[in-house]
Amino acid sequence: MNNLAPRIHTLLRLAELTKLNLSQDQLIFLARFDRYQIEGRYPDMLPPAPDVETTQQELKEARVMLEWLNAQF
Repeated sequence: MNNLAPRIHTLLRLAELTKLNLSQDQLIFLARFDRYQIEGRYPDMLPPAPDVETTQQELKEARVMLEWLNAQF
């Protein structure tokens, strides 16, 4: 039962709990990307939706991050 992930939602805090060597750019991305998961936790506090360009860039960076994370294991 101790294999469950902690009940923490903040991506930076979760990253701190790992032994992964994240770059400064990756940490900045996690801090910025964290705002997009607010709807599930706080539906009354939705930030404005990003424009199309920002959305495409964020998704591109998310894919890069996911590929990097997968390569670590």
